[in-house]
Amino acid sequence: MTDDGGPNVGTVEQYSDYLAEHPLKEYQLKMLRENALGWRSSAELAMAAGWRSHRAANLHYGKFAKEVGRGLGLTLVRYDKDGTEFFTSAIALERPGTKAGSWEYKLHPAFLQALRQLGIVPE
Repeated sequence: MTDDGGPNVGTVEQYSDYLAEHPLKEYQLKMLRENALGWRSSAELAMAAGWRSHRAANLHYGKFAKEVGRGLGLTLVRYDKDGTEFFTSAIALERPGTKAGSWEYKLHPAFLQALRQLGIVPE
């Protein structure tokens, strides 16, 4: 998966407008601040949010990203294996891992820039 500004990626302005209109929950802030540092595994995102299981991070990060994607009218990437939507593709790239909790995510540059412009994550 590339970060080429395809139909699953919004613009800085779109992301900024969406985020300004939809206040983030504390656990979302914690995960986004962690992910703003670069590639992070679902296990690392879970730890940042205060959860023990990567499954909690997958569930909540995916739900948040799905809401962003739907809110912006983005066309989400679909998994080759079964055609289901990869919800997190609305805000991040993925890098498959070899075991549970080891899949990694990196925020799309436009999404990261919107977070920075709004002061959600530091420069």
